[in-house]
Amino acid sequence: MSVMKAWFAPAALAATLGAVTALAQVPVDAPPAAPLPAGLDALAKAVDALPKPGESYGREVSALVDAFPTFLGDGTQYEDDIVIEGSNSMGVMLVRVAKAWSMLLPQCDVTVHQGATDRGLQALMAGRCSLAAMSRPLKPAEIERLEAGGGTVHQVQVARDGVAIFVHCDNPIAGLSRRQCNAIFSATHSMTPELVLRWSDLDPASPLGEEFFPLYIRDIRTGAMQRLMEWCMPGEPITTIGVFVEQSPSSVVNACCAYRTAMGVSNTGAAQVRARMLPLSEADGGPSIAPTVTTIADGSYPLVRSLNLVVVTDKDGVVPPHVLAFLRYVWSEDGQDVVGLSKLVPADPTKVPPVLGEPVDGTWR
Repeated sequence: MSVMKAWFAPAALAATLGAVTALAQVPVDAPPAAPLPAGLDALAKAVDALPKPGESYGREVSALVDAFPTFLGDGTQYEDDIVIEGSNSMGVMLVRVAKAWSMLLPQCDVTVHQGATDRGLQALMAGRCSLAAMSRPLKPAEIERLEAGGGTVHQVQVARDGVAIFVHCDNPIAGLSRRQCNAIFSATHSMTPELVLRWSDLDPASPLGEEFFPLYIRDIRTGAMQRLMEWCMPGEPITTIGVFVEQSPSSVVNACCAYRTAMGVSNTGAAQVRARMLPLSEADGGPSIAPTVTTIADGSYPLVRSLNLVVVTDKDGVVPPHVLAFLRYVWSEDGQDVVGLSKLVPADPTKVPPVLGEPVDGTWR
């Protein structure tokens, strides 16, 4: 299997990894760095996707993983390729799942192209991929377009996560309300008359005082940004004041690790120890809810997302056998173990997607 189709000579690889390491040593108060070159960014993502020794997850995730069927397969050695395109938030997880899948069916090549949810949707509409990785639900008009050829669309939940507001780990701000997020991210800030630019605007006692907060976000077409905007600023344009648009979820969090005044929007799966995810509340003075496995699984955290693989059947309602087998593998104990190791919350094991059929005696055969 060839998930990553780029090769580096040893000397070039050493030099490039050195550059990646150097990025982690940027001082806290240094000015924002230039974006990573495309090749370096791709390598950084590939390195991040490699399994790490000693990785584990908590008992809450274990309980979810244990509830999924075992994948046995039917013994068929599929030789057709699978192409997945779409959400960056799902990229690391899908690369890892593809690597694990290759141990069972090495001749069924799985290639993962990251970019954005909308990129995956466009690729699926154009027939360039087998599965679209989407971090938001399809809109009715999108389903209609996908089904224009006579097939049926299925959205298979393979994981869950949350959209989080990140700050530097030393920033003491307790949390944010929906109104405050509107004031921060919306150009028209309809929920408040005041323009919020400084940390003291959010908390008069903040040790950051009158300092402005730079905002690190993703492209507004990504699932994470669309979910945030849907929650706190529906129909409103996003501000461009002090905004830096980053290429990946991890680069947003990296900025919040590096700069003590930074604020960023990314997915919970990109969390790092040097950045903190803020609790959010629906109303000022209301209960603030932090993004955890429990609050994402039970839906109480305000910005929960379903991470889906979207497939379109043929006119007879049939999914190609090798694609169906792969979807069942992702929706198995082994596949969901990879989801947990990728810092995402497993799918809801009580809701088997109809397109997968029903497991037999707790197994996919």
